[in-house]
Amino acid sequence: LNQFSYRFDQETAELAETHLDILATFDRDDLSAKDRLSYDLYEEQLKDQIEGLKWRDYRYQVNQMFGIQSGLPGFMMNMHRVKTEKDLQNYLARLNQLKSVFCELINNFMRSENNGVITPQFVFPKVIEDSKNIISGNPFVKSKNDSPLFSDFKGKLKSLKLSKAKQEEYMKLGRSALLSSVGP
Repeated sequence: LNQFSYRFDQETAELAETHLDILATFDRDDLSAKDRLSYDLYEEQLKDQIEGLKWRDYRYQVNQMFGIQSGLPGFMMNMHRVKTEKDLQNYLARLNQLKSVFCELINNFMRSENNGVITPQFVFPKVIEDSKNIISGNPFVKSKNDSPLFSDFKGKLKSLKLSKAKQEEYMKLGRSALLSSVGP
């Protein structure tokens, strides 16, 4: 999963500085017109990444249209393919990382707030609704319906055609990951 920590953003900016230094070793004038355009675009992207570090605490951490409250579950359900048992293990590992990612988000909220940047109040009901949609249904509450992530997990698990014992083991691990990392 992507990290949302200050340290990660700092490391990303440092890597961009390194790439900018490497880019400067190329003689831009020796490149074709098409390659000069690529060079210029990449150089601008790297400079933006470096400049962006100082503004990271001056942005809204979530909004009503997108954010990690819907983006991460969407990624898990729509992008994270499970074709092998190892893929399923990776899926579980990512589920188990969600709590720490959201802790990073909370830290980002606090830093932004300390800088006077506060997400508009009208955004929160929509973000909360997105979040509640993810933790509605089994295993979070007793229900006839599974939560979207649990349903997705079950479908991916079933597609692997594992032994009954393995399926039961992974079902327990999936339920545990959802309850201990996603739910909170």
